[in-house]
Amino acid sequence: MRPAVSTQDVADDTNKLVLLTVLISSFFTGIVLGSILHANLGMNAFLIPAMITSICSAVYTSYHYLRYPEKSTKEFKAVLPSPTLRLLTCRAC
Repeated sequence: MRPAVSTQDVADDTNKLVLLTVLISSFFTGIVLGSILHANLGMNAFLIPAMITSICSAVYTSYHYLRYPEKSTKEFKAVLPSPTLRLLTCRAC
């Protein structure tokens, strides 16, 4: 006798399937776009994903700092290696 399948299990499996499908399709899209860009730009094609990553990082850091200033100040203090750099970069510290 097989155990009954709950709707929660089906929903979890569906969510996993959607996530994996998006991940695999994004991977193959990146392969195709990367090969097209490399054919047109050569080694400079690596600058495009680097710029996208840098812009997303700057936007996220700015959003996080503006949304949660107290928490961000503590995190920046913990990450910066020396007190001199802390004073130069974080005036609210």
